[in-house]
Amino acid sequence: MQTRLEQRQQRDVWIVEDILDARPKRYSDGSTTMEYLIKWEGYSSENSSWESWNTLTPEVKNFVESKRMKTPQRKPRKNRRR
Repeated sequence: MQTRLEQRQQRDVWIVEDILDARPKRYSDGSTTMEYLIKWEGYSSENSSWESWNTLTPEVKNFVESKRMKTPQRKPRKNRRR
C-alpha cells in the first residue's frame, strides 16, 4: 500500500510508504511515547527506521491513526491457572 505522505526532516522530504510496526518507548523519567517503524518510499525494508510520534508530521500522524483503526485488535490473553 503506497501513500503519498511526507515526513520533513532537515529540509529533505521523505515519502512514507507504510507503517510496519509500533512499540512503546519508555524514558527514565517514567514517561512513554509510541514509536513507529516506517518504510520509506524508494528504499529497501532494511532502511526502515523507528520514528517517535513527536517527530511525525500531522499528515503522517493521521495516516498512522487511520491504519490503526483498520488493524484488528489483538485479544487480551486470559490468565490461565493450572
